[in-house]
Amino acid sequence: MENDLNAQHASAILDSLPHAMIEFDPDGVARFANRAARVQLGLPEALTLQSFLDLPGWDSESRLFLKGLLAEADSNARRVNWAEGDSRRVYSVIAAPVHAPDGGLVGTMLVLYDYTGQVQAEHVRSDLISAASHELRSPTMSVLNFAEALLDGMYGPLQENQQDVLRRILANAHRLSDVIAELITSALIEKGNLPEATTVFPADVLTTFVEEFFGRRAEEKGILLEMESQLPVISGNQAHLKTILSNLAANSLKYTDSGRIMIRLLPEGGKRWLLEVEDTGIGIPEDAIASIFDRFYQVDRPDKKRGGVGLGLWIVKELADRMDGQIHVSSTPGAGTKFTLSFPLQKQE
Repeated sequence: MENDLNAQHASAILDSLPHAMIEFDPDGVARFANRAARVQLGLPEALTLQSFLDLPGWDSESRLFLKGLLAEADSNARRVNWAEGDSRRVYSVIAAPVHAPDGGLVGTMLVLYDYTGQVQAEHVRSDLISAASHELRSPTMSVLNFAEALLDGMYGPLQENQQDVLRRILANAHRLSDVIAELITSALIEKGNLPEATTVFPADVLTTFVEEFFGRRAEEKGILLEMESQLPVISGNQAHLKTILSNLAANSLKYTDSGRIMIRLLPEGGKRWLLEVEDTGIGIPEDAIASIFDRFYQVDRPDKKRGGVGLGLWIVKELADRMDGQIHVSSTPGAGTKFTLSFPLQKQE
């Protein structure tokens, strides 16, 4: 009698939760589904693992993921999509093993947290950031162009102190331009609006891009910008690769006060190619390297004047992953940092 009351009490507690919860026994038969699961997913009375996966609301990717998740009882949260009629939901889902008092496995509990509201809020935030960043881009580029024209003497000779002021304007305008570009790319990644086409193109497209966009910035800072290419052609998403190289070059310029930045395009066997960006900057502490690709992460440094929002390297990792890229980082504090990225090399048809 007491066990029945305890079971009813536990069932009532689970029914009161807003998250969908389903328990499957080792044979794949559902023993329990709370009210949220029944209402949100429209579950049939007799539910099995297969009939759960066959529910029409899951897209093919979510169905495949759920199948693997339940097989492994993975507690790492992942998002899945549900759509049926006018109903659209995004769930953050985990699967946890259920053990008997003696330790034996008696089932798997699937928990689906309705993440739809947060996703909608993220989209609104991304739209706002994207719109604001685009509005800031044009006036920032105007400041850059006019400052460069003044510094080049297009409007007459300048005194040395006037040139110093313009160099400061340029440096800060470049910092703002880099942040704006990162915010726009971040919003595009969040919304999945990035082009994914892969092409084979001349390697000098990247080296010319770096020279055009960073040659003057390096010269103004007294940094030697060197480039080496041992490849006639490379392959990948050209826009993604330019963004990756732009973020790495900007990062090196930000943290290098003297010396050089070396960019290399190298073969790696016959099936991959390497992009290396090496500098003689202040370096990265060893205990921070594992975190530098996290979103909004910034190395804790006494010198805060270099700025940034912690998106550049996160964007590098996101875009590299989309191209089956691999990243290795080596750094010595006080001596410099080297980023090595490996990408598949497609043959030119």
